[in-house]
Amino acid sequence: MKACNKCGEMKPFEEFYKASAARDGLQSSCKSCIKSAARERHAANPEKNRAADKKRYAANREKRLATNRKWHKDNPGKARAAARERHAANPEKARAAARDKYAANPEKYRKAARDKYAANPEKILATNKKWAAGNPGKVRAKNAKRRAAKLFRTPSWSETEAIEQFYIDCPKGYQGDHEIPLQGELVSGLHVLENLQYLTGPENISKGNKFNPDDWYWVKGN
Repeated sequence: MKACNKCGEMKPFEEFYKASAARDGLQSSCKSCIKSAARERHAANPEKNRAADKKRYAANREKRLATNRKWHKDNPGKARAAARERHAANPEKARAAARDKYAANPEKYRKAARDKYAANPEKILATNKKWAAGNPGKVRAKNAKRRAAKLFRTPSWSETEAIEQFYIDCPKGYQGDHEIPLQGELVSGLHVLENLQYLTGPENISKGNKFNPDDWYWVKGN
């Protein structure tokens, strides 16, 4: 046990940061007091401290990233809790940051989604069902949007019976998908038989509303 020179409490050695120059190899103040003092300094001059933090991060970016990755790996529960707190404190900022990360490397996140689904398909399905049960309003809105898009993109000459049979014949482990998405970012396809295909769950998640005209025309042309 060791007494903190700030709060005066007797605490276990684990509650003190290491200090190689100290006689006992530990800081004189406990971790809680040091963190509290740091928060007070930051609150007194936030702009100065943010600039200093950015400078330190830029000088030691790789080291900081490695440290953060290790901490997240060793403390998954705390990492998730911290992420939830950040999101709750500023949801718009959190969503914008997530969109920016995805836009910078979409294939990385699509691959991660595929790998996650492939490793735990039952767990993912259970999680999705639990979310749907807890968010019926959002589910109804999403389904209504999907139905509206399908109705809007279904021409009068669409092969209704053939499309129904296409879904009935869907192989186990596959899902019906529109090659050209009904709600695509570049172009929207039609709800017709020629625009339907079978994909596995991970493939469908990866594809999303993505559409590459060059790839599509090359495949159709051969």
